[in-house]
Amino acid sequence: MIHKNLLNILYTAKSDGINLFVKDGKLGMKKSKSVTISPELTLQIKEHKEALIQFLQKGNTTSNIPAIKTVERPERIPLSFGQERLWFLDQLQGSLAYHISGVLEITGTLDQAVLADSLQHIVARHESLRTVFRDHEGIGYQQIIESDDFEVSHITNASEATVATQIETLTKTPFDLASDYMLRASIVSKSDTDHVLILVVHHIASDGWSLPILIKELETIYTEKLAGKTVALPQLPIQYADYSIWQRAYLSGEILEEKLTFWSSQLKDAAILELPTDFARPPIQSTEGAKIYHTIDQTILAKFNTLTQQNGATLFMSLLSVYKVLLSRYSGQFDISVGTSIANRTQAEISGLIGFFVNNIVLRDQFPSADTFEELLEQVKTTCLAAYEHQDLPFERIVDDLALERDQSRSPLFQTLFVLQNNEEIESLQLGDSTVELRSKQHNTAQLDLIINASETADGLFLDVEYSTVLFKEATIARMLTHFEQLLVSVVSDASQAIGSLQMLESTEKQELIHAYNDTDTDFPRFSVLELFKAQANENPATIAVTFHDKQLSYAELDAQSSQLANCL
Repeated sequence: MIHKNLLNILYTAKSDGINLFVKDGKLGMKKSKSVTISPELTLQIKEHKEALIQFLQKGNTTSNIPAIKTVERPERIPLSFGQERLWFLDQLQGSLAYHISGVLEITGTLDQAVLADSLQHIVARHESLRTVFRDHEGIGYQQIIESDDFEVSHITNASEATVATQIETLTKTPFDLASDYMLRASIVSKSDTDHVLILVVHHIASDGWSLPILIKELETIYTEKLAGKTVALPQLPIQYADYSIWQRAYLSGEILEEKLTFWSSQLKDAAILELPTDFARPPIQSTEGAKIYHTIDQTILAKFNTLTQQNGATLFMSLLSVYKVLLSRYSGQFDISVGTSIANRTQAEISGLIGFFVNNIVLRDQFPSADTFEELLEQVKTTCLAAYEHQDLPFERIVDDLALERDQSRSPLFQTLFVLQNNEEIESLQLGDSTVELRSKQHNTAQLDLIINASETADGLFLDVEYSTVLFKEATIARMLTHFEQLLVSVVSDASQAIGSLQMLESTEKQELIHAYNDTDTDFPRFSVLELFKAQANENPATIAVTFHDKQLSYAELDAQSSQLANCL
């Protein structure tokens, strides 16, 4: 088992944009972006230098995982566990929510024939993009087809409305998993020097890590083909089908049992998150969704980063802790499970491969409101490190093993996802003499109730939030994000506070709740109860006033009988 201190150093380094490596027995660092290494992280690295050297020389962040190699393939290549889940989902309800799109704005002269040929080259290079999914006696399998029939559509003299329509068409048209290429591409030209390349790939053949690989390879291939050169990309050591076969063989026997035992103990009897919603939850989960964005100021983020480092955690762990406090406040629950996505590319063989490797893991914590935030953060840190050690067990396999009661109204084990994005960012791109910019994505689907994608930017912490529009109004999610920011500010001011004491209301909202909503004074007329009763009896004498078992009295009857009783008394 990996020592937790080492894992913590590795994931803190990853969060800070640092790659640790060993050369000639010496521990070194490479920075993927401009960062400042905290004194705490530097001290940890020095303290555990020898252990880190031995650990990194093994070449993996998980223990004893065998290398992925090409093997003789069976007639029917098995699906990976992730592919199997998406294949079932597609057959059950369709899979529009699992379309991954990229829209590239191209300015300059473009050789459309070379661009189309370059895309076909990528389809030929990555088998995952030319894999179809067939059925034999109810069991899915992969069949790899040739790239010869792959086509790129062309539209010329297009308006911006035409571009929008084409994006909508390519994104919203379902893939036929049994016959289609898993990549669609369309070149839409508005003029000789203004073009849009639309790419849509199905998640069964790709993930968030894969899209930058595709785009960067496109840049290289197009440039070399345009110059009449032979494409010189390094040969891929394996293909996705080799990974699928390897995964099925590796996750079996004692290894499978150990990982299933861990996740079973972690998630047994986990509570379902019950967030208050604006609309009733439909009996079958909907994929209708929208996006909203929120930025937390760089000054606040810098203070929060300092607090994070002082507690020996990563930014993800600290943000997740704040998010769990928010969910607890909204739901009134103290058993909170949140999902997160793991790239799951721990081996060099698959680092440059287009395919579906990403895995979801569940991070469950139980905490009383009397705990301090620092205590919660320590618990979340322990939860994360243990989950990272078992990240390679597919989420689908965990769900199967727990034998959960089927509920089509929500996803199993978690209903909200929190991700701190650290994928490679495509900052600049050239296609020959043309410049390329990645257009922001349109979005109207939701895989879960709520998904928060956080990322560090020059302006601060950027939150890209996907939510289910059949459950929530936009104003509700906007208010929730404001509460998240206020909780973060409260934590920065004093992380030793009890969780129940952390403030999540803005001052104006707090004043409104305390004063405006509680201003219920009303100037009622100065009448006695007897006078009010007499007025009601005069205005509505036949209306039923009293019911007791099977007897009833109208206001007129009650008035008469009460008068008789009063006279008697």
